[in-house]
Parts: sequence; structure tokens; C-alpha cells
Amino acid sequence: MKKISYYLMFIIILGALIVSFWVYKKYFEPVEPNILNFTVEVGNINEVVRARGEVTAQKEFDLEFPFSGTIKNVFVKEGEEVKSGKALLKLDAKDFNLELQALESKFNQSQFNLEKLVKGATKEEIQLAKTKVANAEQTLSDTEKNLINTTKKANIDINNLYNDINDILNDAYTKADDAVNKQTTSLFSESNPNDFKLTFNTSNQSLKSSVELERLSIKNELDALKSEINNLSESTNLDDILVLTKNRLNKMRDFLLNLNNAVDDSVGITSSLENTYKGYVNTGRTNINTAISNINSQIQLISSQKATNESNIFTAKSKVNAAKSGLSLAKENLTIKETGTRKEDIQIARAQLNEIKNQIEIIKEKIRKSTIYAPGDSIITKIWFEKNEIFRPGSTAISLSTSGNKITADISELDISKIRDVNGNDVLITLDAFPNKKFKGKVVFINPKEIIKDGDKYYSIDVYMSPYTEKIRSGMSADLILNISLKKILLKYRCLRLFKKMVNLL
Repeated sequence: MKKISYYLMFIIILGALIVSFWVYKKYFEPVEPNILNFTVEVGNINEVVRARGEVTAQKEFDLEFPFSGTIKNVFVKEGEEVKSGKALLKLDAKDFNLELQALESKFNQSQFNLEKLVKGATKEEIQLAKTKVANAEQTLSDTEKNLINTTKKANIDINNLYNDINDILNDAYTKADDAVNKQTTSLFSESNPNDFKLTFNTSNQSLKSSVELERLSIKNELDALKSEINNLSESTNLDDILVLTKNRLNKMRDFLLNLNNAVDDSVGITSSLENTYKGYVNTGRTNINTAISNINSQIQLISSQKATNESNIFTAKSKVNAAKSGLSLAKENLTIKETGTRKEDIQIARAQLNEIKNQIEIIKEKIRKSTIYAPGDSIITKIWFEKNEIFRPGSTAISLSTSGNKITADISELDISKIRDVNGNDVLITLDAFPNKKFKGKVVFINPKEIIKDGDKYYSIDVYMSPYTEKIRSGMSADLILNISLKKILLKYRCLRLFKKMVNLL
């Protein structure tokens, strides 16, 4: 019995030792980690555009510029063999370069302004903004006073000219009365107020009768002129009176001219008397011409003064409006500096900066496209333009003959922006006739005019296909894969795992 107790105690102790060892191994014994290093490599990521095209029989490529311009350089001659990538023609890109410089300057300024917005205003800048507001307020006050003074001066100047009209009209009447009623009195006999007869005969009775009737008409014109002068008032349109008086004087001048013709045609008077009559008529005509000249001068002075007044007042108003805008901008700038830059302003400034950056890229692309390059090894068959000639889209600039083929395809407007015709995209080609064969090509031209298909917009492209031994024929259908971008990605992962945990997972 005592022996059995020893065995039992031994078994218990042994079991306790085993359990203690297991607990130690499981929970307390430090385990060195088993580090497993491995690298996962992912190959090329290639963005592509797929399209369906067709082989054309023509082996000549007609190339053109996508926009108009002046031919600056012709680098090749007809019949010359050229290698792929050779520059052929170049447009004058001076305007593009100037625009690029302006945009780059604008970009730098906008970037500087954005940095200032992000930093916020200093005390000195706030004080400077307050000074600008005060200066803008003073400028507005000065321009408003200038507008008032300019308007007053304009009114005085034009009124002075209108005030002279009464004297001019009275002088015109005096000269007209002298010409009609004094200088020519001896040439007419008046049996009654409405009947005037020449005091001499003429060989042309019709002329004599016409002059006698005109004398009565001119008397009425003179009486009407006197009445108009006497009835001048503040409501009278002086511009109209000047024109009306000028017309009356023109009639008097015509009358005197006809009267002079009648004297030339006189019969039965001495040459001395004829000369005396002519002297009276010429004196009258001189007086009338002087009066007409005075009126014309006044009309021109008034017209010129009105134009000057209008220009001066417009300029003064423009300065007031500019001063108001300047004050508004100065106050807005002060408010921004005092309250701090808003996030919205920073976002707007960044958006404007990105917009300028996009415009710069567009201009750079135009500069790149101002040169036509050979799409492949070829022969120059025809140069359609000479140096300094004007090119317009839709015309062929240069024709090439190649040993390859051309494939045309239509690309959706959603993808056309990804396609290049300068140093064009590489193209992988599969022909239905050779399904197990891959061919290579390159985009050489994008038609700028859109094509409407089922309501959607597409743009036609030409793809140069390198020469191959296969008998490629016109009309063969082709699947095109246009490479847009190619990126090589290498990813490395370092994995740390405890061996025991891996065992547990298993």
C-alpha cells in the first residue's frame, strides 16, 4: 500500500512538471521571430485606346498643319529621301512664343499672389492697404470735381458760340439786303410790290422772265430771314436757324449768278453801263459769299466744340468710373487683409493658377505642332507651300511616298485628347487577314474636323504602318491598340511573421 502511494505521488509530480513545461513553452519562453523576406514585382501598366480601322491603297501621306500660319522654314526638297522623325516644314511660331512668355509671366505672378494669400497679410501690408483706400478716396473726389468743372466749361464754351449766332445772322441779313435791295436796285424797276422788271432787254426772253420771277422770290426770302431774326427766343433751335439761313443765302447767290448771266445777254445798253451793272452784281455776290462763309465757320465751330465737349466729358466720366472701381478694389483688398485670407480665395487662386498652367501646355503643344515631321522613312513627292506663304487648315502642306501602308480609324472625342500627331503614339496592329501576326505603326495625323456617327463625335486619324513582307491589301480591316502611356511598377513587400503564428494559421 505504501509502495502504491509512492507511485501515485511520482505520477502527480511528473504530471505537474510536464504541465509546467508546457505552460512555460506556450506562454513564457521567448521565441525568436522567423523573418521571411520576399519581393512581389508587377510588370508594365499600359494605358491604351482601342479602335477599328481600315487599310487604304494610297501609299502617299498628305500631311498638314492643324492651324493656319505663315511658312517659316522648308527643310527639304522634292525628291529628297528622309528618315523617320526628320523635320519637313515649320510655321512661324513667333506669336505663340510671345503668348507663351506672357502666360509664363502671368503664371509666375499668380503663383506669387497665391503664396501671399497662403501666408496672409502683415501689419505693414494692412497699413499700406489703408493708405491705398485713402488715396483712392481722394482720387475719386478729385475726378468728381474735375467732371463738374469739365461740364461747366463745356456749357460755357458752347453757349459762347451760340451767343454769337444772333450777330452772325444780323450780319448775314445786312449783307443779303445790301446785295439784293441796294446793289441790284438799278437793274430792276418795280411797278408794284409783286412785279419786278429788268431795266434792260436781253436776247433770251426766257432768261429775262426767270430772273424777274426770282427777284420776287428772293425778296420773300429776305423778308422771311428778317422775321426769323426778330423772333429769336430761348426756345429757338439755333442749329436749325443757321442751316435755314444758309439755304436762303444760297438761293440769293444763285439769283445773282443768273442776274449776271442776264447782264451778259443784255441788248441795247452801252458797255460802260453793262460793266457798271456787273460791278453791282459782283459786289452783291461777294457779300453773300462772305455771309455764307461766316455761317459755315460757325456751324463747324459748334460741331467741333460739341465733339470736344463730348470727348472731354466722356474722359472725365471714365476717370470717375475708374476711380470708383479703384476705391472698391482698395476697400475689398483692405477687408481681405484685415479679415484674413478665406479658403475659398485660396482655392480660386489655385484654380486660376492651374488654368494658366493648362493654357501654357496648350500653347506649348501648338508650338510643337508648328513643325511637321516625317512619320517614317520616305521620299518627298510634293511640297505645296513655299517660305512666307500662308497656310490654312484643310490644305495639304507636303506629300510623302513611303514603302509602308496607311490605316485610317475614327477615335471618340472622349479619347482623342490622348492621341498625339506630333511624335505620334505607337500603335499595335492586328489585321483580320493575318490574325496571328502583330504589326507596328505610328499616328501621323489627326483630322481637326469632327465626324458625327450615331449622334456621337469622332475624329479621323491616319496611322503609318511599317512595311512588311505580307501582302497587305487595300480595304483590309484592322484592330488598333494605341499606346497612351507606359509605366513600369516595382512593388516590394517585407513580411514579418512569427513561425508559431504561421503554424497556428495552418
